[in-house]
Amino acid sequence: MNESNHSGIRKVLSFQSIILILILCSVSLYGFAATAQETEKCSIEGTVKDPLGNVIPGANVLLEELSLIQTTDGEGHFCFPEAPSHPFNLLVTYKGFANEWVKNVEPGSTDVAVVIHPADLRESITVTAATPY
Repeated sequence: MNESNHSGIRKVLSFQSIILILILCSVSLYGFAATAQETEKCSIEGTVKDPLGNVIPGANVLLEELSLIQTTDGEGHFCFPEAPSHPFNLLVTYKGFANEWVKNVEPGSTDVAVVIHPADLRESITVTAATPY
């Protein structure tokens, strides 16, 4: 092998090494961001489920006294970094479900379990048909 072939091989290996380092750095930063989010300090937290025990992702949880809203994550979990120093109320809403109030939640509660129920149907549908001859 001549010197120009060795130079070309070194350039390819160098480029591949740079790409590998960039990928590893990206993965490391993503892992760090996910860990930081998971370790967020919650003054109040809990989970929203339906009557069958299925988690409800995307439900809105209102901390009434502070007018703060959090949306449940993919596991039905919500977290408020700050909460009043006295008992407070939470309102949970989700499309197709009845609103659910949780009254007199104690400050520092980290296991608020909320069950929301499907909303009552308020529509009636009338079907009429003529008798075929």
